[in-house]
Amino acid sequence: MNTPVPLNSAPPSAHITYDDLDLTTRDHLLASLPKSWDIAVEIGVWEARYMANMLMKTNMTVLGVDPYCSVPQYLDPEVITDIYERDSAGDHLISFTRYMVAQVNIRTTNLNLKVAGRFTSGQIFRAYGHEVLPYCPDETNDFIYIDGAHEAPQVYKDICNSWRVLNKNGIIVCDDYFYGDIN
Repeated sequence: MNTPVPLNSAPPSAHITYDDLDLTTRDHLLASLPKSWDIAVEIGVWEARYMANMLMKTNMTVLGVDPYCSVPQYLDPEVITDIYERDSAGDHLISFTRYMVAQVNIRTTNLNLKVAGRFTSGQIFRAYGHEVLPYCPDETNDFIYIDGAHEAPQVYKDICNSWRVLNKNGIIVCDDYFYGDIN
């Protein structure tokens, strides 16, 4: 008789060392990840371009997390004149537009994967990492890519919340987490 395996006891990730990773570019990094890895989280999705790359270039199912809040460092001053302009539902227009672009990018990528006979997929949650990660089972994620808020306290919070859900041999990568002067 087979004993069911509890959801939170996923097999450990393939062993990988820092020397195994190609950090030349983000795409090189994806190519250097173990092919056996199957679950990833991206915190800070924005338009979901990198999330789509993760889906296309790995065998991982990807959970994207982004609250889609307007913050000044993300805005192009030539395009956006009022970061506080809101639509009828109360969303910041730039944030809602980026959220919709991300949804289209991931739905298109999921469709392309299905047509190609691949059964991985991505899904985006409009929330902060610290709101979603507590619902993820322990040690179930092979790869966590943090590219969310760029202030030290929030990056630290994202790392701490990610640690519990990271597989034993998984990795956490932080991208462009520093804006501004060091004081």
